[in-house]
Amino acid sequence: MQTRKSAFTLVELLVVIAVIAVLVLLLLPAINAARESARSSGCKNNIRQLGLAMNLHESARGRFPAGWEVDDPSEPDGAPGWAWGFRLLPFLEEDALYRSTFDQSAPVDDLANRQGCKTVVGPFLCPSDPTAELVLLTEGHGHDHSHDDEETDEEDEHDHAPLFEVARSNFAGVYGISEVHDAPLNGEGVLFLNSRITQRDITDGLSKTVMLGERSSKLGSSVWVGVVEGAAANMERVVGSADHVPNSPAHHFDDFSSHHPTGAHFVTVDGAVRLISDDIDPAVYQALATRRGGETASFLDE
Repeated sequence: MQTRKSAFTLVELLVVIAVIAVLVLLLLPAINAARESARSSGCKNNIRQLGLAMNLHESARGRFPAGWEVDDPSEPDGAPGWAWGFRLLPFLEEDALYRSTFDQSAPVDDLANRQGCKTVVGPFLCPSDPTAELVLLTEGHGHDHSHDDEETDEEDEHDHAPLFEVARSNFAGVYGISEVHDAPLNGEGVLFLNSRITQRDITDGLSKTVMLGERSSKLGSSVWVGVVEGAAANMERVVGSADHVPNSPAHHFDDFSSHHPTGAHFVTVDGAVRLISDDIDPAVYQALATRRGGETASFLDE
């Protein structure tokens, strides 16, 4: 006598599919959270490397690198334009790139330097940022862009003549709390035009002063190599201001920002990495961005 093989009915099959779909929906947030946690950890490690390189530079050269360098300070976006990120290359195990690829006697945008400018250097990137690793620079006014009353940087890159591509960075030097283009030589932070700051100059305390912070590509990308004369938002591509809290709705190009859900990573002068919340008290945030403001502000977990 033949036995009839049991099989799923259509209703049972639909129930199984529905259960699997529900389980997937329940697990997806946890999976995404785990992925972001790993990416955030990678970002934290990268900015920690940059902080260590900053202090190695200070130890070897007697000072921190300048925010960016020009020969004539009356032309703040002039030549040569090399930025703090470029000067850190020897301390990031990129000595060959630093010494053999670039003609440092020429400006950043010299034809001899164009290929080197495209070099992607891992510690300058945040794994949470999904955008392309190369940034197309365009002609522009060379100052900060706001999403509120001006074109976005992305729109700018389509509306102005293209210049050339450079490698993206997700980190900017802390200029201070003023608009960068208003007083490039007089930043209240650690990195500004032709700055020569030492640890002794940071009287607010090495653990209470941030020197590098995150910059997402949502408002337009930063770069590590330097300031290109005549490029849009050129100075703000290498340094940023704490005039607005991280990920502020003001949407200024020179703000610090991130692709993380709760804040942006910063590194203090003593090398500690901190995730500064989007809802930090603005007064505390600005106090952390000045080197000698005389404030008593500190991080909430201290």
